[in-house]
Amino acid sequence: MKIVGQHYGSYMASLSMRKLREERGNTYWGMDDDTRDRLRSKLMPSVLSYQSVP
Repeated sequence: MKIVGQHYGSYMASLSMRKLREERGNTYWGMDDDTRDRLRSKLMPSVLSYQSVP
């Protein structure tokens, strides 16, 4: 599980990049933690349900 998370970690981070707005109204690119957590929660059941072909 840990190895798969490390392998896809940078890909999930790049998918989680969004334009965010700070208090002063300036926009910048940053990681949306909610999106990253949703991607991670979708990946984990897939890893657990994987069955290799004999």
